[in-house]
Amino acid sequence: MDTSHLEPLSEPAGVAGQTGQAGQAGQAESGEPAASLYETVVSNRGGTSGWVDVAGGMRLPTGQPEAGAAGANPEQFLGMAWSTCLNSAVAKVLAQRGLDPALHASTVTVTVRLFGEADGEFRFAPHAAVHVPGLPAEQVREVVTAAHARCPMSKLLTGRGTATVEALASDEVS
Repeated sequence: MDTSHLEPLSEPAGVAGQTGQAGQAGQAESGEPAASLYETVVSNRGGTSGWVDVAGGMRLPTGQPEAGAAGANPEQFLGMAWSTCLNSAVAKVLAQRGLDPALHASTVTVTVRLFGEADGEFRFAPHAAVHVPGLPAEQVREVVTAAHARCPMSKLLTGRGTATVEALASDEVS
């Protein structure tokens, strides 16, 4: 489907007023579009009472965040994504610093809270706790800080990534 004619519904998070600057997601230093390193497509039908289809054939049921509901909910998906991405970034930072990631096998535990606002809206409040065994506390803080700065999910969650939304009418979908 050609979506080049569509405008995003919202300004990408963290890039308002930064059009054309190097470092913006999807743009190389030269101003030319950057080649992506990886792409996947995930589709949801039915919200939290349906399923998620992942390119390549994986299908996961979705469920309400209430206790005992069948299927994974958005809070769980967010926690899975951030804990995996941040833990991978920790391993990269350890290796860059000459430390063996297997010897200092980190664990990232993400807690995602969902809050209801007075205006009827909702918001997530994710928190990551990173344990890196065998290192002094100050070195762990340095590694975790560097990993958080490197992790694409951390960037997205802290407004340093780019997220866009587009609206497609039925006649625009092929």
